[in-house]
Amino acid sequence: MNKFATPGLALTLCLFAYSAQADCQYTKWGMSISETLKESKGSLHTPGPTERVVRYGKTAELVGIYSAGTLNFTAALFFGASGLDFIELTPSASNSAQATIEALRGDYGEPVERERGAPLAETLRWRDDRGNLSIEALNLAGQVIVRYKPLRGAASNRL
Repeated sequence: MNKFATPGLALTLCLFAYSAQADCQYTKWGMSISETLKESKGSLHTPGPTERVVRYGKTAELVGIYSAGTLNFTAALFFGASGLDFIELTPSASNSAQATIEALRGDYGEPVERERGAPLAETLRWRDDRGNLSIEALNLAGQVIVRYKPLRGAASNRL
C-alpha cells in the first residue's frame, strides 16, 4: 500500500490512499459548498474566469492545488443538489500522466475496467468497495484527468 504525503489541499481529497473511506479527510460526500470551503481552511476557492472547469454540464464550484508526493494537481470540486458530488484532478505537469496512473495502480491495484476510445484515448476504472470510491483516469493522448466519486450501489436502493 502506497501512501503519499498530503500537503496543500486541506481536504486531502480521499485520493491516493487506499484507506480512504466513504468520506474524504476534512470533507464528506454530500457536504455543501460553504461547508467544504470552510473545512478546506483556505486551500480551496471559488474559481476565477481562467480557472473555470465544466464537466457533464456542471461547473466546478471550488478549485485548488493538491499535492501527493512529487505529483501536483489542480483539483476541481463539483456539487449537485445533494452536495459534494465528484472531484477531478488534473496534473500540473503535462508529463506526469504515466506517473499518475502508476500511483493509482499502486494504491488500487490493476484497473477493473479498461476502455479504449479514439486513437490515443483510454479510460481506466478502479473500484474501492471498502472506501466506497469509484476512480476513473481519462488518458487522452498523454494528458490525464482523475475523477473520484462515491460508489452508488444498487444495495442502497434495494432493487
